[in-house]
Amino acid sequence: MSSTYYTVLKIENKLSTDLTGGKAVIEKGTLLGSLPESITAGSTSAEIRINATNGDDGSRGRIEYKYTAGNKERTVSFLFKCDNTSSNNAKVLASDPSTLETNTSPYSADDHPLRVTYTIGQAN
Repeated sequence: MSSTYYTVLKIENKLSTDLTGGKAVIEKGTLLGSLPESITAGSTSAEIRINATNGDDGSRGRIEYKYTAGNKERTVSFLFKCDNTSSNNAKVLASDPSTLETNTSPYSADDHPLRVTYTIGQAN
């Protein structure tokens, strides 16, 4: 029987710069397939799936990318958590949040699996 405590995510890049240096930091679960090394400005990544390792153990971690703002390299992390111990969680953290506008698609705290689209754009 397969677990429903996995995460499927997409990243929509509305910045005028590419997201580069893709890195997955998985605390629970395993990355299915490969992570895109970069996400071109104005595009959306293919689905990224993090499977639960054991039964209902769940999936938790973050996907990190670098971007350029104000001639400086910055970092943005897309955090996710889907398991049977507490509510789901999905959010965006940035090294300089003043440079970004972020949105996380609506999801329910008890969605299994967790399906989420993160959107980032230039702050006004």
